[in-house]
Amino acid sequence: MELVRIRGQIVQVGIFKQPVPIDMRALNFHEVDLVGSRVYTPEDFHRAIALAAGGQVDLKPMITTVLPLDEGVNGFRVAANATSLKVIFEAGAPSTGSG
Repeated sequence: MELVRIRGQIVQVGIFKQPVPIDMRALNFHEVDLVGSRVYTPEDFHRAIALAAGGQVDLKPMITTVLPLDEGVNGFRVAANATSLKVIFEAGAPSTGSG
C-alpha cells in the first residue's frame, strides 16, 4: 500500500498460502483500486512481451543468476532458494552469481 500512488491500482496475481493483512485505511485514504487475478489471457502475454521488447520494462534486475548449461544441477538448487528470482542457463556463459 505504501508504494502505490494516490488513486493507483494494485493487481494481485496468484494466491497466498495464508491470509494477508491489508491496510484498509490506506486503501480508502489513497483511493487505491485493489484487483485480484489468478489467470492470464493471451492478450496479457502479448502486452507483456511488447512492453519488454519495447524497452518500457527493464527485466534485467529480475535475473538473479546466470550459469553455464553444465551447471544445471547447481542451477536448479539455486533456483529453489527463496532468494532467487530468475536463474538463466546459457551455453558457455560464465557464472555471475551463486544465488
